[in-house]
Amino acid sequence: MIFSASTKRISFFMSGSEAKKRKVRLLIQNPPSLGFGGGHVQALMYRKYLRELGYDADFVDFADPKDDFDILHILGMQAGNCLNGINAKKRGKKVVLSSIFYTEANIAAYRLARKIMDSKIFRFSQNRFSLMQELIDVSDAILPNSDAEEEQLKQIFKVDESKMRVIYNGVEPNLFHGVDRALFPDTFKIGRDFILSVANVNRRKNTLNLVKAFLESGLKTKLVLIGNFNYEADAAYCREVQDIITRNSDKVISIQNLHYGDKVLLSAYLNARVYALPSVLETPGLANLEAGLAGCSLVVGDCKPVREYFGDRVRYCKHDDITDIKDKIIAAYREEPRKDLSDFMRNEYSWLKIAGDVARVYESL
Repeated sequence: MIFSASTKRISFFMSGSEAKKRKVRLLIQNPPSLGFGGGHVQALMYRKYLRELGYDADFVDFADPKDDFDILHILGMQAGNCLNGINAKKRGKKVVLSSIFYTEANIAAYRLARKIMDSKIFRFSQNRFSLMQELIDVSDAILPNSDAEEEQLKQIFKVDESKMRVIYNGVEPNLFHGVDRALFPDTFKIGRDFILSVANVNRRKNTLNLVKAFLESGLKTKLVLIGNFNYEADAAYCREVQDIITRNSDKVISIQNLHYGDKVLLSAYLNARVYALPSVLETPGLANLEAGLAGCSLVVGDCKPVREYFGDRVRYCKHDDITDIKDKIIAAYREEPRKDLSDFMRNEYSWLKIAGDVARVYESL
């Protein structure tokens, strides 16, 4: 196995004759029908491209007690995933963990939990922190999706560093091939060269500040928001966003219920001039990667994992500074489309290349 000293990335090439028909089962907490997010895309792409590399890869079949496997690959450290990973290890299975864990607002709380657990002053029954630590302990390989995530895991948990490998998130290189560019503007009667944001409406995605910044920009275009409102999670915030959209419906358009891979959604990326997602936190945001692949100029919230992926190829903004968001959107709107960014995303973050990195980890176990 060969690791780059700077990024710990791995390259993997395997011919059909070399491929082992090892059974890999992917485990993610919620089925896509009950809440689709970046982790689901990651799991779907792993399944697709691991199969191309010769693996018997599929999702865990909870209805089949005879569904045996060699490797359980867990995506995310939710309580159910932790328990299933611990049980799989007890059954003698190899366990690979894509941690999907990065926080800024809650890091102090996690560090406090670590100190309390280490102090042994209190005797705890099983809790979420202890479950996460136990899953980390039993995992044969841990795959954070950035150096920043790796460093945070080491700060918060007790981790055997020899088990950690940074595996980046990716994009489908041919995601936009064959997509009719006219599909989105024809469907919604919207012109081209608008500002696009694809994200559910919530505080972490910073939807309200984005809308305010756009309205202050004075740009003679529209802001198109594609994503659902989650009133159950934060009704007050959703109402505030909905109210400002309603009062400015000639400038801000909200579209819901377009799902991942929908041709209309893909067409929206191809018609946008700027993609703006000034999130409080992203790791790095799969929609950000796809917008870059589409050639949009990007304005993104400034956090470590995002900088790690994009370097100086995008504009970073302070999520709590409406003026800064506005200025970055205006600057991005005035520049030419970013073919260099599109080429970079396609060459550097292809899901096939990422799956090869994952496969090399499997073969090391």
